Amino acid sequence: MAFTSKIIFGIVLAFTALAYFFRFKKEIPNFWVSFFIFFTFGVVLSLIGFILFDIKPVFAYVFPLPAFILIFNYLADFRTAIIAAFIIPLIYGGVFLGNFEIAFTHFISTLLVNFLIYQRKDFTVYLLGSLLAGGVNFAVLFALDFNFRSLPRILGLLLSSGIYSLAFLLISGLLLMFFKNYIKQVSFLELLNLADLNHHLLRRLLQKTPGTYYHSLLVADLSEQAAKAVEADSLLARVGAYFHDIGKLKNPEYYTENQKKKDIYKGMNPKKAAAIVIAHVKEGVEIARKYQLPKAIIQIIAEHHGRTITPLFFTQAARQKLKMKLGDFRYPGPQPQSKESAIVMLADSVEAASRSLKKLDDANIRKLIDKIIKDKFYQGELEDSSLTSKDLSKIQKAFFRVLKGAFHRRISY
Repeated sequence: MAFTSKIIFGIVLAFTALAYFFRFKKEIPNFWVSFFIFFTFGVVLSLIGFILFDIKPVFAYVFPLPAFILIFNYLADFRTAIIAAFIIPLIYGGVFLGNFEIAFTHFISTLLVNFLIYQRKDFTVYLLGSLLAGGVNFAVLFALDFNFRSLPRILGLLLSSGIYSLAFLLISGLLLMFFKNYIKQVSFLELLNLADLNHHLLRRLLQKTPGTYYHSLLVADLSEQAAKAVEADSLLARVGAYFHDIGKLKNPEYYTENQKKKDIYKGMNPKKAAAIVIAHVKEGVEIARKYQLPKAIIQIIAEHHGRTITPLFFTQAARQKLKMKLGDFRYPGPQPQSKESAIVMLADSVEAASRSLKKLDDANIRKLIDKIIKDKFYQGELEDSSLTSKDLSKIQKAFFRVLKGAFHRRISY
């Protein structure tokens, strides 16, 4: 490709990327960081490829370019990662090296890895991604050069592909660590550690607030199954549910599930009672920060009541004709900003309300779940969560299966 053609092609790719970023500016997470990294990677990685190609052309093939592009799946979103998988290899191979075979090799590797890890960011899939990238690299090099088809060359190619896979793992892992403060997603290994019920905060929850602890376990079961049904992060939803009520550690006796017989709110001003209950969200966030829980978990704690009101105390205040403001009975929010956060909100409400059911038959359970989901939907609490009406239908079915199992009664013998 002539120099002038390369310049024109590079300008076209740059404008394509610019058009994408500014068309979807409001929808791309960590926009400015993603924007800067996109163009920095496009130039810097291509310069590295140019140097490698000058040393030996095969080095440009085995440079683990997909490991760098993979970061956009975490830093931004899947759509941005696909755009990066298309444009950056073209800049790398087409503009700087004038070799579209190299561009095609890295494009296929990156595209397949992005599709593999989409909605599944656990370590197993991450490891498979590195092996897949190495396998694609091997297959393309083998197909392009018949000289590789002697046994020594094949063994050498296998070795280079293995190094490619290891470099992929190392580089992408280091990049994820470096950008961790900007990435909303929490790593699979972090979640796995937090999912251990022997975690010191969960042990404290069991000892000080046993009712809240067992409530959280059932909310976790509901959340996990619902998240699986809508292809959200089921482990994040489960762990978020474990910790969503840790704010109740401060005044455990003020929450119904931890009370034995005495009604502590009897005779209390409804406004004061509401303030005590609402405070558990803020206190939960403070505890989570103190114990350095991941941002994604803190987000679920902060959002699990959204901007709803405390209906019991609001109704009591209205009946007593007290002077009040609606804001005195409203949780601070924000509304759920993710599918996982919205699912935990719904699961929390469903589990709490299910305790008041007198008749635990299928019809009553379905009716309860349907009412709670519709209430949250019409209150506008789910509008920022990206849950669709189809998702809500799937969540409803998942909740029913879990509650039906939880409320199953043994036959008397």
